[in-house]
Amino acid sequence: MAPGLYRIPAPSIPSPLDLTPNAFLPKNDPRYTEESAYTLEDINNMPVIGDHSEKKYNLNQKQIKEIIKLNSKDPNKYTRKVLAEKFNCSPFFVGLVSRNTVGNKRYREMMKRLNYIRDHWGKKKKINAEIHQKLKKYVYSDE
Repeated sequence: MAPGLYRIPAPSIPSPLDLTPNAFLPKNDPRYTEESAYTLEDINNMPVIGDHSEKKYNLNQKQIKEIIKLNSKDPNKYTRKVLAEKFNCSPFFVGLVSRNTVGNKRYREMMKRLNYIRDHWGKKKKINAEIHQKLKKYVYSDE
């Protein structure tokens, strides 16, 4: 055998995962055209898949106070979703900002409904919910 680099594939039926590396292909092999089908310009113009956009911190104190005011004034009309669309932020952020709604009538209504639902849970579901609450407590604590 002549000195050099050799590739000996596994003695089994080839699978799609068992591709010959380009280092072992001759220059005139038709499989090279698959890679050269796209030019650098084509690749640069392709949309990025799964690109995470930068976080936008576009609200100032005045807008945050307005969110709190609107939510406390009429929580049925100004829900998280409505406020998020109005101020171009996430519903999660609106929930964080307008968090102090314990005296809110809608909040009390929602808690009443939630407690009614929880009262009808089975034994296993109650245990799983308790475990989930404990895990959440540990995850979000700075210990």
